[in-house]
Amino acid sequence: VLLVSILTACGRADAGTTPTLFQLKLKQGETYRTVMTMDQTIEQTLLGETEKTTSVTQMTLSYTVSQVAADGTIHMECTYEQISLAQGNANEAVKYDSANPDANQNAEQIAPIYDKIIGQTISVQFAPTGEAKSVEGFDAIIDSMMESMPEGPMREQFRQSMSDMFEQSITGNSGNLAYFPGQAIKVGDSWPQKTSMSTTIFNIELDTTYTLKERKDGIATIETVSAGTFLPGESSEIMGMQMNFNMQGGQTGTLAVDEATGWTTRSEIQQNYAGTIEIGAPGSSEPSMTMPMTMTTLVKTEPKP
Repeated sequence: VLLVSILTACGRADAGTTPTLFQLKLKQGETYRTVMTMDQTIEQTLLGETEKTTSVTQMTLSYTVSQVAADGTIHMECTYEQISLAQGNANEAVKYDSANPDANQNAEQIAPIYDKIIGQTISVQFAPTGEAKSVEGFDAIIDSMMESMPEGPMREQFRQSMSDMFEQSITGNSGNLAYFPGQAIKVGDSWPQKTSMSTTIFNIELDTTYTLKERKDGIATIETVSAGTFLPGESSEIMGMQMNFNMQGGQTGTLAVDEATGWTTRSEIQQNYAGTIEIGAPGSSEPSMTMPMTMTTLVKTEPKP
């Protein structure tokens, strides 16, 4: 028994000190089902009044490996199986669940839109490092969702918000998928990544540091720390008003990675941003209104049986 304990301890120590090359090693035909939950709270203060909006969005996604190229690029088909949303403020509460329409509440406007996502597939290519190289299929899904929407400024804003949601949920821009450095690492090693998320009204640039904290029972634990900066987008107008975001913050989290495949089985990412939004009429000489704003989001993923 003592010999077994010694050998086991030595094996664990070796796993931590021996440099190992981590990468996605998925096989054609494999399917990975994931449940992603985003719990967000936004507080905005305008003219002395603070409004708090909370939302919980949950998505069940299935990733099927359609091809593994000679250079290691992994082609996957991602299908939206289920979506639920619970959102509310002091004035109204909205609930939507694609799997249980009878439980919907004040969802008459959004249900026909979100229903069109279910069963839709998006194609994404991942490099062996876990970085998303290309994504196809967003536009067709969003076009079908917008068929019932009237023309107007809100239509384009909705298009952008849906594009952002798809990109974050699938490509890992919310930090829910691991990014590997492309070289062998050991426990305690860190490596950087720069990413950005673009919208029509602002861009977020993230400087992320990953650290391999532990290797145990075939699971690698990776911690992430990111500093985020909001930058102006292509257009900062919403419904005829000019909006400038002055916000800073970042995110921290933990990823559990299956060493055999490189797939992130579980993750938990906490995002915190705070600052102000300046609102004014384009070309007006009147001073802009300044609205303090905080935004906190907890993103979790876990395997779906």
